[in-house]
Amino acid sequence: MAELKPKERWDRPVLLLADEIQPVGEEHRKCFRELHWGEHGLPIVTVVAGLADSAEKLRPALSPRLTVGNLHTLGILSPDEVQSRIEQMFDRCRINYSAGQLKNVAGEFAARSEGWPQHVHTETAALFGGLDATRGDLGTVDCDAVV
Repeated sequence: MAELKPKERWDRPVLLLADEIQPVGEEHRKCFRELHWGEHGLPIVTVVAGLADSAEKLRPALSPRLTVGNLHTLGILSPDEVQSRIEQMFDRCRINYSAGQLKNVAGEFAARSEGWPQHVHTETAALFGGLDATRGDLGTVDCDAVV
């Protein structure tokens, strides 16, 4: 990057975004180290997203920059939050459901997703596709297809 534009002409930081960072290995840590500690002189801001143990895997590459003060955990959804989201979807889409059906669907989603919001979102989208195919009949949705 320094070859493309001299460092003194960079008027804003270079933003490095990395998602799904959890499988980071030594080859990735080396790249991060070179970006952060290299002789290029570029202002680099790194934003990474991954599962809970990602910070520990990256610490050797970004230390001491990777501190408690700049780590942010979005956290997982509780089973009650998963149920609330599914209930909102059912209500907004005018899906007929019983309390038992809601509890079963929400319990399965919460267990399979382990509460990760993106996984809950993906399962909800798959369920919505199943509901669309059955004209909103929750009882006849192909659960295997949703999973």
